[in-house]
Amino acid sequence: QCPAASLHSTCKGKDKVPTLAFEVDCSHSKKIMHVSQYFWGTINDKTISRVDPVFEKMNREDSVIKRMRWTSWDREGSVQRHQGGYFICDGGYHKWSTLMPPYKHQLPVSALEAWSKHVETVRKDG
Repeated sequence: QCPAASLHSTCKGKDKVPTLAFEVDCSHSKKIMHVSQYFWGTINDKTISRVDPVFEKMNREDSVIKRMRWTSWDREGSVQRHQGGYFICDGGYHKWSTLMPPYKHQLPVSALEAWSKHVETVRKDG
């Protein structure tokens, strides 16, 4: 619950009403993997990610995410092997290798625009 003295500044986010924010991480199959403590609505994603333990764990060199192996295919259909997992997020986070936001600026009708729209769709799928 937001302290009464703070209602006018600390707890009011972009919607101008007292709000709470949570970091919720889920798997590709929509299983909730982690829910953070609550944060007041004025706290942004970059600040939350600095204090939420899940971000500290995923950025450690010995984390499971850094050891994950996966494959993708390039435009010619060749298999590309990769190591290191990532979290899809919006553009309000740090530029960490474990976070994958859509591109902020891209040319209309370009491959980057299509990819960014796809990432946004996957992130908001729920």
